[in-house]
Parts: sequence; C-alpha cells; structure tokens
Amino acid sequence: MSYYLVEYPVADFPRITHFGYCNGEAGRSIDEHYHLGYEIVYVKRGGAQIDVFPHADPIPCSTDDAFITSPGVLHSFRIPHADICYYWIGIQTTERIGITSDHRIPPRSLINRRGASSRYLTPDHDYPELLKLGATLAVDRFAIVRNAPELYRPFESLMNEIRRKRHLQLFLIYAKLLELFVMLHRRLLPESRRTTRDALIQAVFDRVRTHYNEDLSVERLAGYVGLSPSYLSRRFASETGTHLSEYIVACRIERAKELLLHGERVGDTARKSGFASIYSFSTVFRRFVGCPPSRYRGVVSRECRTTDPAATPRVPI
Repeated sequence: MSYYLVEYPVADFPRITHFGYCNGEAGRSIDEHYHLGYEIVYVKRGGAQIDVFPHADPIPCSTDDAFITSPGVLHSFRIPHADICYYWIGIQTTERIGITSDHRIPPRSLINRRGASSRYLTPDHDYPELLKLGATLAVDRFAIVRNAPELYRPFESLMNEIRRKRHLQLFLIYAKLLELFVMLHRRLLPESRRTTRDALIQAVFDRVRTHYNEDLSVERLAGYVGLSPSYLSRRFASETGTHLSEYIVACRIERAKELLLHGERVGDTARKSGFASIYSFSTVFRRFVGCPPSRYRGVVSRECRTTDPAATPRVPI
C-alpha cells in the first residue's frame, strides 16, 4: 500500500487545509467529523461508503466518482474490505479562514481531541477567483459527481506539486485548484444555467451577502434593483435554479454557522444573522444543517465540554 497525507498550517498554501492520496487501503473508517471548508474525495479505483448526517443511508462511491461535503457538514468515511485508490483535499473558500486553536496539530489527530477551539482570521492573500468559485459551487450540504475521470488529472498534478518543494509552485497549485473547481462547476451546474448572470441579479446576490442581517424581503430587494417582486422572483429562479427566499436563508445560515463556531451565543447568533426570533432560527437551522444550533455550537464550546466531560466532541478539521 502507498499512502501520502499532508496537513498544513493555513498560510503555507492557498486555502488548502489537507491533501491525501492512498493506493491499496482496505477495511478502515474515519469517524464522524466535519471541516471548516469543502472536502472533495475522488475515487480513482475501487469503492467506499460515506455517511452524511442526518442522511439515512450510506452513499456509495465507486471508480471515477467524486464526493463533496460543504463546510460544517457531519460525515464519516468507510472503506470496505476491498482494494481502493483515492485522493482527498480540504479547501476553504470564504473571505476569512477558520483554524483550530493549534492548527499545526494534524487535523486527523483533532478528531477526538478535547480542548480544541476554532477561530477565524483574515489571510494576507485574497485568491478572489477561488472565493468566487467556492461561493457559487452548487453544493448545499453534499453532492456526488458520478463517472468523472477528468478529475484525475488535477488531483494527480496537485499531488506532484505539493510533494515537491519547487520554485513558484504556489502559482501552479492555485491554478490546479481553479481547474478542479471549474470542472466541478461544469458537472454540478446544468448547461441551461451556465449563462453569465446579468448585472441586476448580481446586484441582488451582492446585496444579500453583505446585508444578510437586515430586512431582506423580496419586496425590498425588488425595490433595490427596480423590478417588481414577482418578476424578480421568477428571474432569480430562472437564472440560478434557486428561489430567492431560499438563497437569503442559506446566506444567513452560513453566517450563523461561522458565529456559532466562533463561540457566539445562540440568541446573539440569531439576531446577528438576521432571524426574527430564536425559535425561527432554530427551526430553519435544523432544517439546513441537520442539528439544532446549540448542538452545533457545542462542538467547540468550552462550557459544553466541561459540563459533559464524558462526551467526545466532534472537532472541526
């Protein structure tokens, strides 16, 4: 069996948290955990099963399949008693980067580690193209791309560049990350939705992302761009494949997840992310994430760990 795993301090590479390759592994599992960014697993040969909580049934992956989990989504990875060859990579595509209290400890060691908390920092480099591709990737909680042999080349190129300390390698690594995300976009976004978004719809996107904690009714947004509410709703759904109201809620939930992982109280999180009440926030959060906000916050909350010392926390990696 050949095995390669590298896990970085955040600053070393453009938003990569971990990268791995295995050829010949069998009969092993990675326990329930989640990441602060996207994780992409590509199966070159063989098969595996992924459990996405609270998804009921395991999701099988076989040769040339890719599986993508969104930030904060609980999942586990099971390799059956059969030969497998696969790659995996963790990438953060938000403006701020989340790190554990000691990000030089390998993320794999943090799965069952007590005392680790998360914080967010603003990196020195923006990598705007990667941020844009990450923000528009059509993955809500998880997605699977079937029969995608074209993904092998960027993964193989990434491994070759990461393993070797060569001059100007960061430029090539960044280029390969963009190539990987573009390929995923092409697979996950139907042809009919690949048209360039017009200026009015882009203005709505920008308004929602920057004013998620304000009154963002369809009527108010329609007035902002000078369209009727019904026309804006139809046009937004036609160009994006998503209802405007759902997009607003999704943006608020993403902000709420960041606040909770940063230790914010549930009530303050509800207010700061634009929800009218804790009840409505908790109901929507459970629908989107699969668990109540108090449990999600408890992953990194010092109070939750000390009040229940027997519990094994799921630590973000």
